[in-house]
Amino acid sequence: MQYEGSLSLEKLDKIAEIKDSRLILAIDIGVLEEYSLATEETKIVSLLGLLKDYVVGVKFGLPTIISLGYDKVKSIVKKFSDEYYFIADLKIADVPFITLKTCEIVKSMGFNAAIIHLFTQSIHEIKHRLDEMKLATIGVLTMSHNCPIIEKNFEELLEYAIKASVDGVVIGATKPEYIRKFKGKCNNVKVFAPGIICQGGKPGESLKAGADYEIVGRAIVQASSPFEAAKYIVELEREVTHG
Repeated sequence: MQYEGSLSLEKLDKIAEIKDSRLILAIDIGVLEEYSLATEETKIVSLLGLLKDYVVGVKFGLPTIISLGYDKVKSIVKKFSDEYYFIADLKIADVPFITLKTCEIVKSMGFNAAIIHLFTQSIHEIKHRLDEMKLATIGVLTMSHNCPIIEKNFEELLEYAIKASVDGVVIGATKPEYIRKFKGKCNNVKVFAPGIICQGGKPGESLKAGADYEIVGRAIVQASSPFEAAKYIVELEREVTHG
């Protein structure tokens, strides 16, 4: 069975084409503690201004969203909405009603996509509402760390991803065999691969397995030079994408 995906990731694909990059920045923890900047918000704004030539998307994790709060997150997303595709990584795992309400808040902050767990099997009941609000759905198929309870149910989760018509999936960069298996059934659905560098994934390797985007966090935000770190990763990715 081939599920062709939706059009809700077109903005991301367009930015990736313009920048010739597959790099998504994960901001999950404190940013640039060495910088003598006043606030975490200012640090993130500075970082995003610095990396816009190489990074195509920004994934805000739960710690960042909670610590900054609604208004500051919304302000940052609005400021850079033309430069980046914004993903809310809440890994939502709840009943359909609460999942929808959470996604409505996410959308009101300006996010383009939300990461939602597949194992709760809530997405298919609300997918039409998410499509109406133009919020892309990215389902978690595997984590980037060792998580046997999810991996042993990979096939069932894959079939549910197809049933729910998700727009993309998360598969750890450390699990290339799962990326290949998914692409064998859903070649046109985007794969987002986290776990690059700090969790063992090598830049570009998940792209070789079939992933569409690589997610990198600490290796950039905690680097002595985030710009050089992002540039280095994108150069390795281009060796793959350019053949």
